[in-house]
Amino acid sequence: MTALPPRTTWEYSLSAAEELVTWHLAHSQEPPPDGRETTVLLAAAVHALAAGAGLSGPQVASLLLAAPAGQDSVLNTLQGHVLSALQDSPADALGSSEREQLLAAYGTGEFTAVQEAAQRVLHHHVQDADGHGQPHPTIRDRAHSMADARHQQLLKDLARVQVEPW
Repeated sequence: MTALPPRTTWEYSLSAAEELVTWHLAHSQEPPPDGRETTVLLAAAVHALAAGAGLSGPQVASLLLAAPAGQDSVLNTLQGHVLSALQDSPADALGSSEREQLLAAYGTGEFTAVQEAAQRVLHHHVQDADGHGQPHPTIRDRAHSMADARHQQLLKDLARVQVEPW
C-alpha cells in the first residue's frame, strides 16, 4: 500500500497484514475477494490486539496469529471482535477507504467473504508454521517465510526481464 517505512502502530499493523496476505497469495491457489480489503481487515485485527496488549509500533510483530479459544490472537480478534476492531482503526489513515467500505458492508455476504478470506490467510500461515514445528506462530515467526517468498518472487520477476546487450 505504501513504499514508505511504517511509523505508527496502524502503519506497522497494515504492513504486517500486507506481508501476510502477499505470502498467502504467492502460496495459494485461492486469492481473497479483494486483497486490499482483506489486508485492511487483518490490519484492524492486528491493531486492535496490539492496542489491547499495550503494544506499539514494531512490537506488533510479537502478536500470536492464532491461539486456543479464549487467548488473545489475531485470528480470535478477527473472529470475535472484528466490528469493534474496524471501528477503532484510524479513520483518516492509509486504508481508510477500504475501512469505510468494510464498515458499510458489515453484516452482508460481501463482508463475510472478506472476513473468511482473512481467516484463510491466517490459517494458511498457521498450517505452514506448524509444519515447521511452530504450532502458535507470531507475526515475527513468519518473517523468514515471508521474506523468502519476496525473494523468490523477485527472482521470478528478474527472470522475465529481457536484457539487451550493450
